Amino acid sequence: MDKITQLLNKTKAITYSAKKLYEEELKRGEKFNIFSVLNLSQDETKLHTPFIAELLNPKGSHGMKDAFLREFIEISDINTELDTKEATVKTEYSIGYKNNECTEGGRIDIFVYDNKKNAIIIENKIYAGDQKNQLLRYYNYAFKNKFKFNIIYLTLYGDAASEDSVGNKNFDYDCLSYNNDILSWLERCVQISACIPLVREIIRQYIINIKDLLKIMDTDNLNELIELTTSKDYVESTLDIIDNGDSIKTQIRRNFIESLKEIAERNNLQIIQREDYNDICRLEKQSYLGFYNKKLSENWAIFIGLEKNNKNNGVFYGISQIVPDTPHVTKKLLSQIEPFWEDKEQTSDFPLGRADLMDENGQGNWKDWNNSETLMDMVKGKLAKYIDNEVIKPVLKNRLLQRIERLTKK
Repeated sequence: MDKITQLLNKTKAITYSAKKLYEEELKRGEKFNIFSVLNLSQDETKLHTPFIAELLNPKGSHGMKDAFLREFIEISDINTELDTKEATVKTEYSIGYKNNECTEGGRIDIFVYDNKKNAIIIENKIYAGDQKNQLLRYYNYAFKNKFKFNIIYLTLYGDAASEDSVGNKNFDYDCLSYNNDILSWLERCVQISACIPLVREIIRQYIINIKDLLKIMDTDNLNELIELTTSKDYVESTLDIIDNGDSIKTQIRRNFIESLKEIAERNNLQIIQREDYNDICRLEKQSYLGFYNKKLSENWAIFIGLEKNNKNNGVFYGISQIVPDTPHVTKKLLSQIEPFWEDKEQTSDFPLGRADLMDENGQGNWKDWNNSETLMDMVKGKLAKYIDNEVIKPVLKNRLLQRIERLTKK
């Protein structure tokens, strides 16, 4: 335990040094990031997908022809006969309407193909959730149309797609990460475009954006941290911490939920749960945490919920029945109810709509309760304060529980 304490103290000193350096670079304007200024830093559809697609496009405005595309293929280590010089790149490429079985149709984030039926299909995920049979639908489209294709599933850290996305078919796809693959590719793009300052600097801006998104430490401090944690003196302690990482995160979430219970009491509410208390702490299953007051509503409560696959779909909140589907909300009644939250569509379970649990800047970090920054905000009390002020209090102020109780008793 003494070794672990020493390691943590030395690690704290390195992270403090990294934080001070970041603040100094910020003051000097070295962290200026136009994408963050425009509030696009985490936006898949408005920034990441179109930016990556433009770089991949041999006819793109960067003027580098197929140089970036060839480098992407090399770094991705995929086997393809794609004619990079003649390739076409499309974003949000429509593959038809979704059928009832959800095995066909949808839109491909980035579709790269040539006139010889070679193709690269890229599904780009920052914080958006997997859709039902999403990769399966892309596979079926490419197979049916006789493409020789590769499917790439791109996420922040190279995660695999969920079972919901892959469906019941066994097929190959490649997992790439922003953390390693995209950053490595972008660094090569900077070198390739060295003689075109405007292109080079925009790519550098995008690299800064990704590093901020991933909370990547500066190189010198990162190397020092790696050297410390892998040294003979501390490697055993490092591995002990890594081995118990899931338990540590679970305890942070458990402490956080205890703080929510205090907030509930201050608002004359009580915490209720549809599932096992530990499920929401471990992120093992779809689960919900509710805030309830029988005097306000007998059948409805404020719920914070985890989708089936938290890593991809994340945490949301809204008002739902304490006992699922009781009372039942008909389609006719649902059409007459004005939504309070519009992030997600109204359903019979959430007739006032739902909202993703975004951070205070409107970004997606707090949706992911496995995210280090989210866990840190749980410890600091920032997330609990937000839930109190921006979720619970608006519901109480607008008497939403009483309103939905009244509407569904008619």
